[in-house]
Amino acid sequence: MKKLIIYSEIRWSFLDQRHHHLARYAAGQGVEVEFVERVVSRIPSVKELLRKFVRSQAPSSASRLKSEKPLPKGIILRRSLFLPPISPVTRSINGLLWLIHERHRQRDAWVYSFVDNPTIIGNFPSFAKGVARVTAFDIIHNWWEFPWNTKQHSTLVDKCLKCYSSVITDSPAISKRLNAMAVEHHLMLPGVDAEWLGAASSEGLPKAVFFGNLRSNSDVELVSAISDRFGLDVYGIVDASIAEKVSHVNFRGALAPADLIPRLADYNLIVLPYSSSSFSRSIAPAKYFEALATGALVVTGSDLSHLPGFDDYVLRLEESDDLEGRIRSSLAQQAAIRAEQISFVKNHTWELRFQELFEFLCMRDGTSE
Repeated sequence: MKKLIIYSEIRWSFLDQRHHHLARYAAGQGVEVEFVERVVSRIPSVKELLRKFVRSQAPSSASRLKSEKPLPKGIILRRSLFLPPISPVTRSINGLLWLIHERHRQRDAWVYSFVDNPTIIGNFPSFAKGVARVTAFDIIHNWWEFPWNTKQHSTLVDKCLKCYSSVITDSPAISKRLNAMAVEHHLMLPGVDAEWLGAASSEGLPKAVFFGNLRSNSDVELVSAISDRFGLDVYGIVDASIAEKVSHVNFRGALAPADLIPRLADYNLIVLPYSSSSFSRSIAPAKYFEALATGALVVTGSDLSHLPGFDDYVLRLEESDDLEGRIRSSLAQQAAIRAEQISFVKNHTWELRFQELFEFLCMRDGTSE
C-alpha cells in the first residue's frame, strides 16, 4: 500500500479518536495519507447551528482546543464536499462528486471510511470496481440503534455492508451481529498509547476527572452526583446543555493528549459517563482503555461488560448504590490491583491493533505489503 484515504466525520483538530491513530500509524509506515475531514452524515438543526455560532464567538469557550494538534509528516488534510445521503437528490450529487472529484484520487489507493455513506466509493460495487485496491468500512457506531435519524442510518449501513470490500468494527456486540448476518469482518477494539500507562495517581482522597466529549446524551446524573460529592474537573468538548445542568464542575477546556496526560497525575478517579441505553452496550470507546491504562479507579453507570477487563477493573454504580461509600471503598482497594490493571492494558496497544488490521486488509487486497 502506497496511499491511504481516510474519510472522517470529525476534523483533525478534534479530540484524538481511532481516525487519528490510524492516520499516524500509516504515515509512520511510510504511507501517503489523505485525511478527509468532516464528511457530514446529517443536516444540523437551526438550534445546533446557533449554538455552534455562539460558542465560536466566545473567546474563552471551554470547548476550544487550547493546544494545537500537530500534523505528522506524510498526512495531508482536505475538506469533504459530500452531502448527507438523505435523499435521491443528495445521493445523485454525491455520485457525481465521486465520479468527477474522488474517483481519480482513489485509484490504486486504500479507501477507509468511518462514515456510513456508500457514495464515498460510488454507491455501487460495479462503479468502484477496479478503482481503489481496498475499500474499508469501519463501523465505529451502532448505526442500527444510533440516537439520531436511526432509520436512515440503518438503511445506509446495510448498503455499505454490500458496497465495501472490507468491514471492520470496534465492538464485540456489533461483531456478533455481523456474524449472525454472515458478514465477513475484522474485530478491532480500540487501543492505547504507552504514554497513558500509569499516568494517574492511586493515592489520597477522591479526585475525579473526565476527559473527552461530554454530550447531551451522556449520563448527566452520574456527572452531577460525583461532582456534588467530590468535585469534578472536565477536559474536553462540553455540550452547552450539560454545562447548564451540573454544578461543582470545573471546565478546563480541551487539551491535546501530550498536554493532558501529565495532568492526570493529580487524579485517582476517572468518570466514564456513558448512558445505560442499548446503544452504549454496543460501543467500544478508546477512552475506556486510556482510562484503565492510567491505573486510576474507573467509574461508570453503564454496562460495558462486552469490553475486556470491565468486570475485573471497572466500578459500575447503580442508582440505588451508596455512591460515596462504594467509591471510597474501591479507592482503598485500588492500590492492590493497580499494577495488574496497567499490565492488562499493555496487551491492548494501538501498535498491536494496527498490525493485525493491516494484515487483514492486505489479505483483502491480495498483497503482502
